[in-house]
Amino acid sequence: MKKILTLTSAIILSISALFAQNAVEKFTKDNFMGIGAQAGYSYQGATIGGHLDFNAGQVRGRFGIDTFFGPHFTIGTNIAFHYLFNLPVEGLSIYPIGGFNFEYCGAYTHPWHLGLDLGAGVEYDFGNGWAIFVDGKYDIRLAGHINSYRSYFGFTKAF
Repeated sequence: MKKILTLTSAIILSISALFAQNAVEKFTKDNFMGIGAQAGYSYQGATIGGHLDFNAGQVRGRFGIDTFFGPHFTIGTNIAFHYLFNLPVEGLSIYPIGGFNFEYCGAYTHPWHLGLDLGAGVEYDFGNGWAIFVDGKYDIRLAGHINSYRSYFGFTKAF
């Protein structure tokens, strides 16, 4: 699975370099903040959560909170940064992801997890501040239990 996520990230980043002629963050170019929800799957099991997005020029910061429903209930937070690269299709963008995550699961011998997230995603901006996205993250464990990967789909509404 690690190889697939790494290869997918490399392909997305390569394509973004080819098509990023006008790297303007369309979705939040006139908006400072967005809010949304996501669902997905991780090493821990199914996950649902919410997020806040903050726009600072061409870079988007995302603070999220997730709950994982697998063999053990886990709650986690993450902060990640994106840079949207617009593709030739109107409203379609890709982005690399870099950030940190922190989780708690009382069922493990080491209940806390701290990791570095690396990944990529695709977003489609419908206009009027509404967008949908899908992204995947590979986690480099810095401390605690293992949480190797997460993938999400979700929506965001910018204000």
